[in-house]
Amino acid sequence: MMTIADIKTRQQYDDEYHYRKVHTEVECDDAKIMSKLDDYQLEDEFCNSLRAAFKKYGSLTEKQRAALNKKIIQFEEVLVLLDISTEHQPDNAFIKSLDDFFLRYGWLSPKQIKSLKENVFKILS
Repeated sequence: MMTIADIKTRQQYDDEYHYRKVHTEVECDDAKIMSKLDDYQLEDEFCNSLRAAFKKYGSLTEKQRAALNKKIIQFEEVLVLLDISTEHQPDNAFIKSLDDFFLRYGWLSPKQIKSLKENVFKILS
């Protein structure tokens, strides 16, 4: 796994994203997934309902696990995108506003993520 500072090209970003996606899906059992939820402090209704289900039944269904993996992967991708953006453009008001929003609410809209990706790909090209 690369560090944020190691990512210098779009290909490296794509490779790292693919690596994280594959290994998150393959290596995660229910306890690890729940641990990631706690580590990232994901507190939305969806995550809280899955926490309750895990606490009640001791495991997640395959569909719940897949949905939660997808959410965690997306969350991790946004973290990487924000890290790259803030590292290369620390004074960019747009990036600061997205970073503040993400830190406050723990999510970005699909349009915000798309804009952030476009910004990162400009930086890395």
